[in-house]
Amino acid sequence: MRKIVCIALFLCFVLSCSSQPFLTVKGDIPRQHNISPPGSFMYLKEVTTTQMLFVAKNGDAVAIVADSLHTASISFEEGVWNLKVKQPGVAGLHDLDYIAVERESPRYQLAVFEGLNHLFFVRPYAEILRGFEQIPLGTKAVIGYTRYKKKESGFVRFFDSIPDSLLVVTDIGEKVYTYQEFAENLVFDGSYFSMRDIPKSEVMIVWKDFPQKSIYDIYPVIAEVSPKRPLLLIFLDGLGASLLADCEARGWDIYLNKIGLEPMRTVYPATTSAAYRVVGTGNMDGFPRGPLKVFMQLDIEKAYILETSHSFVSSKYPVINHTDQNRNGTTDDEIFASALEYLDQDFDMLLVHFHGIDRGAHARGPDGMFLQRELNAVGGYVEELLKKWQGDYIIFSDHGMHFVATGGNHGRLDNMPMSVDKERYGRAWIEDMVGVIKYSIKEEAAE
Repeated sequence: MRKIVCIALFLCFVLSCSSQPFLTVKGDIPRQHNISPPGSFMYLKEVTTTQMLFVAKNGDAVAIVADSLHTASISFEEGVWNLKVKQPGVAGLHDLDYIAVERESPRYQLAVFEGLNHLFFVRPYAEILRGFEQIPLGTKAVIGYTRYKKKESGFVRFFDSIPDSLLVVTDIGEKVYTYQEFAENLVFDGSYFSMRDIPKSEVMIVWKDFPQKSIYDIYPVIAEVSPKRPLLLIFLDGLGASLLADCEARGWDIYLNKIGLEPMRTVYPATTSAAYRVVGTGNMDGFPRGPLKVFMQLDIEKAYILETSHSFVSSKYPVINHTDQNRNGTTDDEIFASALEYLDQDFDMLLVHFHGIDRGAHARGPDGMFLQRELNAVGGYVEELLKKWQGDYIIFSDHGMHFVATGGNHGRLDNMPMSVDKERYGRAWIEDMVGVIKYSIKEEAAE
């Protein structure tokens, strides 16, 4: 008898839940999801920093700013969700389809680049709102409330002219599309853009006239050259193409602008760990989970990686960590001295990683005016290494940097702590995404 009562209670619970379905929430939220008002709706009102758009199934919609959301309530009556507004002159909505949330700093924003220019961000809420047109609210305007009607918005146009090809950068890699292929595969689910042909991906960048050099090209060259001849890799952490362009525009005479460094698109997220993964493996498989192991598949005998003391990289080859022995605020001079010694030894590959430019840009911002000391120091080290080394080499950086209130930053939201959680990266900046590169490889092992 007790079992029958329990089953009956359970069925009543299930039926009561099924009679009150969930309501979809879209827009500037980590992921489109469903809520069960009214309790969840109260939470949404607390986290909404700008406004909410309430959309009915007939295409009618009303946007309410955050300061006026206390007048709005949602009720479930006769099998549908309804919006009620306690504000004279503002009508509610019957049979809601979904709610869209606008936030001041959404974690996800699609970046649109053209060449070396950052055009704009596309916020999910703004893309939803693009599908509506504003209509009169009533006999008189009421501050804090806007009425909309659904319209045919068509495919999102990111550029004034249709390009022949586009680079799409997702959170798991990159791919070049013709414009038609891009239009056929781009999907917007209300919270993220994705590509049909790349399952479980989020589109972070749409890039027209993108740099042809890519950080993904480095590992195949390493794998091709190092088994045949010694290869020197000079890793310039934090050196963005925009920083060098700024120095050149101001007429500053720095060595790094004299050696033919070219713009190179880097990886998303534009962080050292992600770039190291691509340089050391050729792909982003498994990132960011697990330890950062690099060059594990190389078929060479002797390789050395010269790093700073806080290095997070591991390999089957020795990783030689350096400390700031003379306490001058950098390990670059210790790494440089060690590199000179290793150049006299037999090796198949030697990686020399300088961190000074990155440290300085984080502290004072990615401006040549503030980084003369670091640029001249690292440039001097590179000059001396190339004077001594006459063999094959690759000079490259992992990312650039953009300005924030505290100095410089890259690869994540300005106000978010560094994290391997992709939800905390959120958006990409052109300054972060364009590093530099130079190959000096003999013709028989050309890139």
